[in-house]
Amino acid sequence: MHQDRAQSSKPPQTRADVTRLLNSSFELLARVYTVMENYEEALKVYLEALDLTPESPELLASIGSLYIRMGDNDSAFQFLGRALSFDSKNTKAILAMCSIIQDKGDHDAALLKYRIAAVHVPNSAQLWNNIGMCFFGKQKFVAVLVCLT
Repeated sequence: MHQDRAQSSKPPQTRADVTRLLNSSFELLARVYTVMENYEEALKVYLEALDLTPESPELLASIGSLYIRMGDNDSAFQFLGRALSFDSKNTKAILAMCSIIQDKGDHDAALLKYRIAAVHVPNSAQLWNNIGMCFFGKQKFVAVLVCLT
């Protein structure tokens, strides 16, 4: 009788719960590979996790960021764009995408995107450093000092 009650009180495992646990495991494993600078293995793990949740903005942003580390900005831009199509306020994706735009020398476009991120993470050192570098590229040195202080 006690065993029956124990079984009935056990919360049911839903597909969403299992998927969330698997994604957490995949994400952790991919981060380990990334720290070890084994980017190819990390990418394989991230792409496997993407099969489970193809509309995860966080996962798409992580893949995009990994492609940046691997030097493949075109693939990174594609994944970051997909992440932003699912969550237009995803600051990780915005910052990564803006860094690609900034590297291409389009400082005005990067600054427009950074404005979106500034609303959500106004105290981000990375954000203000990147904004400062945009102003540096435009040779607006006073604005650079304001951003970096």
